[in-house]
Amino acid sequence: MFTLQKLAYHACDESNKHWYNTVPKNVPKINIKSCCHDLIQITKGKKSVKNTSTVLCTTAARYGHLDCLIFARQMQFSWDSRTCSVAARNGHLECLKYAYEHGCVWDYFTNFDAASKGHFHCLKYALDNKCPSWNLVTYIAAAKGNLNCLRYAHEKGGPWNNEVALISATEGHLNCLKYSHEKGLPWDERVCKASYNNRHLDCLEYARKHGCPMDRETRQRIVKDKQLKKKTKMLLLHPKK
Repeated sequence: MFTLQKLAYHACDESNKHWYNTVPKNVPKINIKSCCHDLIQITKGKKSVKNTSTVLCTTAARYGHLDCLIFARQMQFSWDSRTCSVAARNGHLECLKYAYEHGCVWDYFTNFDAASKGHFHCLKYALDNKCPSWNLVTYIAAAKGNLNCLRYAHEKGGPWNNEVALISATEGHLNCLKYSHEKGLPWDERVCKASYNNRHLDCLEYARKHGCPMDRETRQRIVKDKQLKKKTKMLLLHPKK
């Protein structure tokens, strides 16, 4: 059940809510979302929702409302893998923990969404508890520049090949490109080409300085590139190692 504070706040009209949010100092903020409203209305008999619906649990997980998630389950509302993936996507670890530890199923989207949004603690929890891993988890972490997620997914056995370096360069995530190189990933001419094509010159400079090969076409384009200063061209074409 909800706290008396949340119930009282929900019962207030908009003017009283505005007063509470703006005038008193050092009072706890009360965050009413649709999951709170629906559950309160259901308990009052003012709304009817089939308990086979997963919407309430998914909405509670989306907003990180653990109290709503617990209350919805006590009222026998259903949940499914989306409850876990939505919690992970929004970084709500406590909701993810509660769902998994109370029998909610999860799938590879839990890992994918956590890595995509950079929610390391959610990804770590999921991988540590053997959540079905999607074979693209390292790729999505690199694509989004989420280094902590990339590092942990790599340590837990996620795919580790030159595609990780290429994706990092394509998206301009120097931190991920550095990590992939420092961990011994091979790279090829595509890394320089992708960096140049997308104007990620910091990635291109790093790759060239550390021995990444460059194809003839990319070299010629750099030579003819009027936007690049002569000094930059020299660094890219003849890097000092």
